[in-house]
Amino acid sequence: MFRDTEGRTGPYIQANFNPDSQHFGEMLRRSSFSILDVGCGEKPRLSWALSAGDLWVGCDPAATNGIVIKGERPVRQSAGLVVFPYTADEIPLFKPDVISVIAPNQEDIVKGRVFNDGLEKLLDPGKEQTMVVLLDTRTHESQTFQEEAKHFISRWRRENGFKPDAENPVLDKFRLNSADAGAKNIRFCYIRNSSR
Repeated sequence: MFRDTEGRTGPYIQANFNPDSQHFGEMLRRSSFSILDVGCGEKPRLSWALSAGDLWVGCDPAATNGIVIKGERPVRQSAGLVVFPYTADEIPLFKPDVISVIAPNQEDIVKGRVFNDGLEKLLDPGKEQTMVVLLDTRTHESQTFQEEAKHFISRWRRENGFKPDAENPVLDKFRLNSADAGAKNIRFCYIRNSSR
């Protein structure tokens, strides 16, 4: 699947930081598979292995540069990486194959700041799309808002046509790389418009 000799080495990788719409559009046209990582962090972290032709797009209003902590994630030379210092509803519009939301503040979920109309505009009525959500279990917000956050996510995913899909092969590319999640987490995987 991946050969290290063809990938980028080292724990950090440079992403295109806040490209203009034209440059981002060119990157999208060259890609064959796209991942939107909502809330990738002030110091963006990559939790996805990237194959040739993949495009990873991280967005977080706290992000200040395009240096991404990739850890041990394999990344092929021809994969693209972008970081936008915005929320998901402020980035250039595109319809990703995967939307990942890793260790968001669970109070923000309950208050409608994550799963909302801004995220809905990224959904394509005819395209298969996967959503991966990972909730932490160690923060004060998780202890206070977790059950309500889980209900909120479940309602949002049903309203938008996502069904549980714990066996989704896209999960083979995912390995948590987060400073916020802790050792024990809750992971959900959903799919919409599935051809399987």
